[in-house]
Amino acid sequence: MTASLLFVPYSTPGHVHPMLPVMAELVAAGVTVRALVGDRFAPMIRATGAAVTVLEAVPDVFVPDGFSGAGRFLIDRSRRPLRNVRAAGQLARELRTHRPDLTVLDPMLGWADRVTRRTGFRSALFNTTFADGPLVRAAIGRGSGRYLPSVRRHSRPGRLVLAHTLLDLQPAAETLPASVHLVGPLIRSDEPEVPPAERDTPLLYVSPGTVFSRAPSFFQGLGAAFEGRPWQVVVATGPIDPARLPPMPANVRMARDLPQLSILRRCSVFLTHAGMNSVMEGLAAGVPMALIPRSAEQRFIADQLVRLGVGEYALLDGHDPARLYVGITELAADPAVRAAAVAWRHQLAGVDGPARAAALLTAEATRESPSCRVG
Repeated sequence: MTASLLFVPYSTPGHVHPMLPVMAELVAAGVTVRALVGDRFAPMIRATGAAVTVLEAVPDVFVPDGFSGAGRFLIDRSRRPLRNVRAAGQLARELRTHRPDLTVLDPMLGWADRVTRRTGFRSALFNTTFADGPLVRAAIGRGSGRYLPSVRRHSRPGRLVLAHTLLDLQPAAETLPASVHLVGPLIRSDEPEVPPAERDTPLLYVSPGTVFSRAPSFFQGLGAAFEGRPWQVVVATGPIDPARLPPMPANVRMARDLPQLSILRRCSVFLTHAGMNSVMEGLAAGVPMALIPRSAEQRFIADQLVRLGVGEYALLDGHDPARLYVGITELAADPAVRAAAVAWRHQLAGVDGPARAAALLTAEATRESPSCRVG
């Protein structure tokens, strides 16, 4: 039996990118795959062999750093209810037209879950971070005053849930039901290789994330810390346009989007927000990580990376940029951290997360189920 799947990701890089190798694996196995996604991501999804319907109403996925960008954040929040209504209507039409055997939902999208529930189509959840639940939230300290995004997690008994994580990074793992599967790294292999640049010069790769932005002072501090230093620094600015940031020293290069996997394979230290997608790629590349988390989820992940010996919290002090430089240099030279990072690279080299995720989704899509209703 040939299965058909519809993916509905949250239209932001950290949520779309982990789905790409799974889509490619499914297409290679003869599964019909479609995606409903923002137009920014349509070309990369089509490159997997999947078909795309462009989502007409896409939110501006952006969380400001303090007051920087607060206006943009509030404007988007005011527009979201109407966008969600339009997106829900588009998903309902997509389901009526293509009638997938299984709809694969990002749990961030409450409107998508409500549509599949109302129309009777079966769905699975695709977590691009660890699996969620009340005990999981307790484990990451939601009640401690740490910031945690308002995320709708939809728990239905027996529903297949995939989580893009590892046992060592999953809070309250012993409480998860059998329907939850931790599939491990979901690594793409189609990124272009970066130019060799200066192989004898250590490279710091900086990615503050694609959702949680950083204020201009963060980037100014980076420039001040590494100006005139024997390092190359490559910065992915994510939601921030580099043209709106202060000029950087000659050894600091900035761009909104960069081939992260390729850069990680040759960098000395990864300065990261500790989002799950970046962390999984950092572990698979075997690179030490300097950690600058913003949310409670990211802080929990950062704590685990420190416990595993592959990273340390970075010292961000705008009044003393030299502290950041010293910390990064010491981390790069730490033999214990390097050894731990390399050990994880070897351990994960034998884990085929995309194949496992594709097999689980195919099995779920082809099992017998009641007829769907549409209305």
